[in-house]
Amino acid sequence: MPDYEYKKKKARLIYKSLAPVFCPILKDWVQFNDHGFRHILIKNNRARPKNDQIRRFRLLPRARKVISGAIRYVYRQGKHDASFWSVTDGKVKILIRQINTGRKHFFSIMD
Repeated sequence: MPDYEYKKKKARLIYKSLAPVFCPILKDWVQFNDHGFRHILIKNNRARPKNDQIRRFRLLPRARKVISGAIRYVYRQGKHDASFWSVTDGKVKILIRQINTGRKHFFSIMD
């Protein structure tokens, strides 16, 4: 699927260009690392369906704006010392993860 590979490559370039962003509602910085992009591609050690990946690729350019302008969040404690925050601007939702006391990082995006 050459079209998919092109979109994936373009999305990876966009993702790598994303600088850390301050999230006022969480009062902390959010990093963009390899864990986040990998989670867009794979969930529970299985590849996400390509159409799901492409939908998430299209949302990536909005990630920083959603995080910096989030109007609400939901917190949940995950397994293995991981904490998760779901932030939204009312249209796009971003999942942020923190392992132990490490830095918060982008983990997923959805509409």
